[in-house]
Amino acid sequence: LLKRITVEAEVVLNELQNGISNQERKLTSFVEQQRQ
Repeated sequence: LLKRITVEAEVVLNELQNGISNQERKLTSFVEQQRQ
């Protein structure tokens, strides 16, 4: 049971990190568009 919880927590963390990096890319491209 504990192992399964740990695996699920890792999956959630990975999804969070991916979501954050996706938002950073969107922000960066948005800022670059504003500069043009």
